[in-house]
Amino acid sequence: MLVSGLAGCDSGTANCRFGDEHAVFASRGEFFGARIVDSVVFAATDDGLYARTVDEAGDPQGPATRIAMTCDAGFDVVASPADAPWFIACGRRADLAKDDDGAVFLFSLDDALAVTSRSELGTLGRDGGGVSVVRDANGPVVGWRDGTPGAWVAKIARPGEPPEALSAPHMSAGAPHLIVDDGDVVAVWSEMWIEAGQPAGHIVAKRAHRTREVSEIHFARSTPRIFHDSQTLVVAFRDARGGRPGLYVVRLGHDLGVIGEPRRVGRADGPGAPTLVTCGEDWTYSVAPRTWGKSDVLVGINALDAALRLHAPERQVYQWAAQFPLAHASCVADNPDRVLVLFTESSDDHRAEVGAHIISLDCAP
Repeated sequence: MLVSGLAGCDSGTANCRFGDEHAVFASRGEFFGARIVDSVVFAATDDGLYARTVDEAGDPQGPATRIAMTCDAGFDVVASPADAPWFIACGRRADLAKDDDGAVFLFSLDDALAVTSRSELGTLGRDGGGVSVVRDANGPVVGWRDGTPGAWVAKIARPGEPPEALSAPHMSAGAPHLIVDDGDVVAVWSEMWIEAGQPAGHIVAKRAHRTREVSEIHFARSTPRIFHDSQTLVVAFRDARGGRPGLYVVRLGHDLGVIGEPRRVGRADGPGAPTLVTCGEDWTYSVAPRTWGKSDVLVGINALDAALRLHAPERQVYQWAAQFPLAHASCVADNPDRVLVLFTESSDDHRAEVGAHIISLDCAP
């Protein structure tokens, strides 16, 4: 086992239980991203982008397959419906020493996860990243942050079309996150500025030609995410209200109007962005790297009910001196009470290899 002493720490009386931990990938360098989509785990390492199938408990089935070059600015995956390709959006950062501007690529994959086509969508500067991909009736749509010194711009593009700037001029934009709702592509992103010497900004949502503010923020790494639960669109974002970095959720109507006030649902101040997934009608799980003590980074998991209220105390994936900077999650199709949690280790000078691992969590109503 690559992670010795791994533990899921339970507290309280709610009926949530961890399953076994499974090692999925090993790497001699950092992981640049990790995703689990429809029982397929993807990870970007120094030497490439890999995929591996797992069962409903997270146990790997067969060997890992190298798909393509590495994605050092992150990647995202949208699964395949029947008789349609998978799509992977991959970010490659600029290398100024090689006069390389960086780029965002879109890969099309068949059912065997073999690449059938590759296209370049736009530039991605030295500070770019945060790639997101969805599929609507017209095909794939990709969002990312194009980041060069003094200009961080949220962009969106389709293959064969020039990228469109989402963010307002003269703002420092975060990477957009995309979803398809009633046939429309909906994007959320952050825009930041300096106010009285402190970071200030807002979360913005866009649908077709309508753009609306979702919430004010005072945290530079807000990494907003948008998802569906059983009722509406929901935006999740990180903020430091009251001086405490936390994860907040708020509902949006079809017109992107805010419904109610943002609700704090946990802590999420780690390096990686949070993931929120709704499994069946009962549960939304938030999965987020967060700090512990002076230097540890664990993964916090919270189960939210249909009203987006915390159902139970936070569950934690942790070991002594943990460094788990990235996490992702996926529902299990035949078990709406289960979520699979994927997390990666961070490399250091004391270990030859680090891993990506899966652990399951079951919460009964």
